[in-house]
Amino acid sequence: MSWFLANLPYIGQLTTLHLAQSVIPVVVGFALALPLARLALGRRADGRSTEAYTTAGRVRKGAIVNGAALLYTVPSLALFVLMPLVLGTSITSPLNVYVALTIYVVAMMVRSAVVLPAPLAPISETISPSLTVSEMPSSACTAP
Repeated sequence: MSWFLANLPYIGQLTTLHLAQSVIPVVVGFALALPLARLALGRRADGRSTEAYTTAGRVRKGAIVNGAALLYTVPSLALFVLMPLVLGTSITSPLNVYVALTIYVVAMMVRSAVVLPAPLAPISETISPSLTVSEMPSSACTAP
């Protein structure tokens, strides 16, 4: 316990570094994965997905989802060694960590963002957007 108390500033510094190296890639990966998922699904003017109606939509969805899954198969050690060559940074640069982790986040989130709307579609069709709590039957607000 004495070591912990003696090194509290160092522990705080490492915790901050860890949070930065994990939160930044998740936020950036999320920001990149949603537009990719939207592109994979495609939308018509009336809001329906083009994936189910056209061959091009199915090919586009398959290419984006499988391309993201292919990124996830790259071993992390190889990725961390290749990052300095691609980015032109040193091997110990934090930018390598940010980019590599962002690639893995995008790889995992694209598939989830593409698959998620399908199970939710029946729910959104049955919910009336104009229904308010005051219009709900009183039995819906009480416990059984």
